[in-house]
Amino acid sequence: MAGCGKDEQEIQEDIEKDTEIIEEQPEIEIEERYTPKDLLFLSDFRGENERQWLDGRFIVEAKVIPAPEPDGNVRYFVGIELDEKGADLLKYTTEELSKEKDTIYIVLGDEILLEAKVEEVISSGEVIIAVDSPERAQELVEMLSGGEDSAKD
Repeated sequence: MAGCGKDEQEIQEDIEKDTEIIEEQPEIEIEERYTPKDLLFLSDFRGENERQWLDGRFIVEAKVIPAPEPDGNVRYFVGIELDEKGADLLKYTTEELSKEKDTIYIVLGDEILLEAKVEEVISSGEVIIAVDSPERAQELVEMLSGGEDSAKD
């Protein structure tokens, strides 16, 4: 990333180290209440080669994004911004998945929030997820931001 003071090799080493740490994490037990680290970025979800690439612990901000449409309806999205390490991991993940146009899944518990073919590298560290209502958007933002309604560690 520009301006972070690290060369490409140092960033790649950090990514590999963080990827190893993530791969060593135990399975998260599904509960009724979630914390940000329960948000998982996966490939081959529920498949033979399922892999967790990163999780929500790298989130620095989550916000509701209303998007008015020409017909007067409003669609709602949740915008997620990752910290520098999370952005590096997302970039690495999308580099790897884009080689074969693989699918990335953003999952919370058993719910798939986003399923998308990765066709290009995401280097911004920002993800936008479409949701079905303003209430669901607010609920996700509170949980991802560690708000008072979300579970605590």
